[in-house]
Amino acid sequence: MTSSFDMTTISASNIYIYDSVVVFSKICGPGPSLLSKMGPVSDMINKTMGMLEKFISDLSTAYYALIAAFIGAIIIGLIYMLFLRLFVGILVFITIIAIILG
Repeated sequence: MTSSFDMTTISASNIYIYDSVVVFSKICGPGPSLLSKMGPVSDMINKTMGMLEKFISDLSTAYYALIAAFIGAIIIGLIYMLFLRLFVGILVFITIIAIILG
């Protein structure tokens, strides 16, 4: 069985070099000169990247509030579980009486 890909077919003419932009220190994307040649596709990419950058900026701005909300939710959940564990008998009888009385 032969492969259609052969290493000898790769030459300098198969390599395309274009300017690129590093986004979020991780992703390398096409630069403005290439995007300007793409027309409507570049508009869509620019809009999407703008929304992604805004989303990440919002997360970094609200970082402390998100951590506080997460910790607060855990504390409230633990208190609620403790309350249920301590008062489960009373809650069951109150529920039975409420159902009987209608």
